[in-house]
Amino acid sequence: MVLTRTTLLVHASTLWLALGAGCGAPNALPGTALGTFAVTGVVSSNSCGSGLKPANPWKFEAELSLDGNTLYFRPADQDEVSAPLDSENAATFTSVANSEAATDSACSLSLKSTYTVQLDSNTAPTTGSGSLRFEYSAVRNSTCASQLTENGGKYDELPCAVVFSYTALKK
Repeated sequence: MVLTRTTLLVHASTLWLALGAGCGAPNALPGTALGTFAVTGVVSSNSCGSGLKPANPWKFEAELSLDGNTLYFRPADQDEVSAPLDSENAATFTSVANSEAATDSACSLSLKSTYTVQLDSNTAPTTGSGSLRFEYSAVRNSTCASQLTENGGKYDELPCAVVFSYTALKK
């Protein structure tokens, strides 16, 4: 099952499992294209509990490009994120999104997504690896007890995190 980011933000009770599926976005990424990569992630930890049911393994495709020392990363049909590529060919991308829980208007959840990327080269990479971390927490002054499994929700605890370790191969 593939869930989009919109599904997570609307329901705030399901892990943001897929960054998209299908064909790549129509616009070229900035800089020099580094190619499309097949990404396979495996759950390495899940403090949120079994209510999220993350795909394991999780597979998707992503495009990469490099503009100066800025690495661009775009999963299929999604917006790109960018971060500086360091001298070790590594980058860390972070984004935060907040959403009201569909089942409880008193609960606003925050999703902090952090992607780490380690490439084998900054000019012609053929492989990559890293982690995908999804951290869920109640937004300040928000009451989210209804989202806990003990109250019929999806999370064993809040805050919590699901972490994937991944490998990426150039297509």
